[in-house]
Amino acid sequence: MDKMDKTNKTENNVGMKRSQSFFESLRTPGGGDAFSDPKKYSNFFHQPHTVLVLLVLGICGAYFAVFKQSETFALNIRDGVFAGVVVFLVFSMLHLPDHKFLRRPHPLFWRLVRGIEVLYLMWNIFILFLSLDDARMIYQWIDPSLGKPIPNERDYASDCRLYTPENPDSKFANFKSTIDIFVISHSLGFFGKVLLLRDQLMVWIISFGFEMLEYTFQHNYDNFRECWWDHWLLDFLGCNLLGILLGFGFVRFFKLKFFSWSTPSPTKNEIGEDLNEMEKESEKEDAKPKGKGKGKGKGKGKGKGKGKGKGKGKQNQKGKQNNNKPNMRTRTLNLKKKINSAQVGHIVTGDRTRYRWDILHSPRQFIAYTILTLIILLVELESFFLKRVLWIPSNNYLNVVRLLLWGFGGIPGCRDYYEYFTNKDCKRLGPDAWIGLANIIAESLICWKFGKGTMPNPFPPVVKWSWISAFTLYWVGFFYWFYIRTFLKKKNKKKKN
Repeated sequence: MDKMDKTNKTENNVGMKRSQSFFESLRTPGGGDAFSDPKKYSNFFHQPHTVLVLLVLGICGAYFAVFKQSETFALNIRDGVFAGVVVFLVFSMLHLPDHKFLRRPHPLFWRLVRGIEVLYLMWNIFILFLSLDDARMIYQWIDPSLGKPIPNERDYASDCRLYTPENPDSKFANFKSTIDIFVISHSLGFFGKVLLLRDQLMVWIISFGFEMLEYTFQHNYDNFRECWWDHWLLDFLGCNLLGILLGFGFVRFFKLKFFSWSTPSPTKNEIGEDLNEMEKESEKEDAKPKGKGKGKGKGKGKGKGKGKGKGKGKQNQKGKQNNNKPNMRTRTLNLKKKINSAQVGHIVTGDRTRYRWDILHSPRQFIAYTILTLIILLVELESFFLKRVLWIPSNNYLNVVRLLLWGFGGIPGCRDYYEYFTNKDCKRLGPDAWIGLANIIAESLICWKFGKGTMPNPFPPVVKWSWISAFTLYWVGFFYWFYIRTFLKKKNKKKKN
């Protein structure tokens, strides 16, 4: 029995040391190394190699600047700007801080994304202070095929018949003619939105809202004119649905994190109180006398045989109870699952915890949900506005580059935005969300400044009154649910009391 007591004591001491080290790692700023796993990267790619990269940049700069200089002034300007961009992006990958929550596929990737976002913001500010002709000339300097007026885009609502028996090629010629590259872009776009937002309700609201925006601007943009079956069958229930299903399948397959906008994450004080309570409980359990001591004490008063039997019986019974109770290690791991990854500083690899999206939880949650939805719709709409004012055709590669930038930059941006509105301890908007919002403001100002006269046709009365009715219903429902309904509940409770 003495050996058993010694082994139990050593196991308890080891468990307490492990739990204490785990508690200390949770209390350290940034979460320590509780969730980081440097072994998932190779040793070479996990180390910074700052000196090696500096030498490589110096050799490349000497080669291209000294031994391979361009002949014309315009080419020299282009090469110099390109070299400055490369150096800034390399500096971003080496020295910008890591994102607090995103670790996969590699921290270098998210530093690079942040550096590109900063450059894109500087570019938008530069374009904003130019005239419209100068801005178009700058884009023509990037791509010589630009700088020309865009021809009239295709009108998809010229013939809305779904069945065309007189057509010799196909009886569904109108339906077949609408299937083009935009079908793939719709599906890929909503696949990316799922990776950004990871909530079905918000994605479906955006899908419905963009169809409403097409109805709103179709009197000025021929590309927005579509037949009813193109809006709701091919886009809403076809391409968008396919992208949403593939996106959520990807999220579940790779065990990515589902976001929660309703459940407030625990604060640092709450986490510290929980940890202290668990430590005190563990100390009390260790301070309790063992079952053997109780058995002997009772046995002396009532007889040896009876005392031994009772002592053993109580000891075995208590041992069973202790075996049923979770030890400190499992309890700390359970606490680790409950703590929001935002408090710890890293996303757990393989975390696929689900949360409820209760947008009616509080006015703050509801407004944050609405603002993010409007931001996504605005980014979608600005892609069409920028193409029109800067004369960038739809098939130009710059449109794809912009969408990829918003797609990858939106992942850390949405994560920072989510953290700011759900974490009570977060008092500052994250850098990626800040840069993303700044880019949205800059793009909106560009569209406003250069877009004067691009929409000559006024909005139809149906469009005006539809949006006025929608905004009225929104605010009436908002004030009723969060204020009038709460006031009536309190009043009824007072009457009952």
